[in-house]
Amino acid sequence: MGHEAHRLLRAWASSNRSNGSACREGGCSAADLMVELHRASPPQGLRTVEDLGRGFARVRPAALVVGADAALIDRAEQVYQELCRSQAPRVLAHGDLHHDNILFDEAGGWLAIDPKGVLGETAYETGALLRNPGGDPALYAEPGIISRRAAILGEQLGLPRERIFGWCFAQAVLSALWFVEDGWDPTRAWRMAEASATLV
Repeated sequence: MGHEAHRLLRAWASSNRSNGSACREGGCSAADLMVELHRASPPQGLRTVEDLGRGFARVRPAALVVGADAALIDRAEQVYQELCRSQAPRVLAHGDLHHDNILFDEAGGWLAIDPKGVLGETAYETGALLRNPGGDPALYAEPGIISRRAAILGEQLGLPRERIFGWCFAQAVLSALWFVEDGWDPTRAWRMAEASATLV
């Protein structure tokens, strides 16, 4: 992404806030924030979700060397590609909208920080929120918890849960691959991938 596009993206994220109140498991506040952020017109030079999806082929060989499940990777790549082909109208997505990147400001309400910037449908944005709360995976990487949180987001955003489940699963596997590529421990990402795979 070019320097000017990056500057515009940071200005966009800093100026777009949502005054939605928090609700159970944080889903409603995040959904309100997504709606606000996705109203912005995208600058030129942003990556697309298809660009990010190239990580499957790039990292797959290295992941298999360290014992990753080839069938899980292949299934996730297939789901990812199908979702890319059938996207709703694209928006300027934050690209990494999870709990650590959502702050509350007393004066301005909910604020997104550290935007990555990617062009994709709104349902894509839910993936990071579902797979990356941090902390103990038992608190989020379980099918029942994923399903309940996806239902909240689906209701608030008017999205089919099937697409939310699909992006959650495919992005969880892609996230695990990125961990492998960067030399980090992918254990929690694989656990999320395996849990979300049961919903797809």
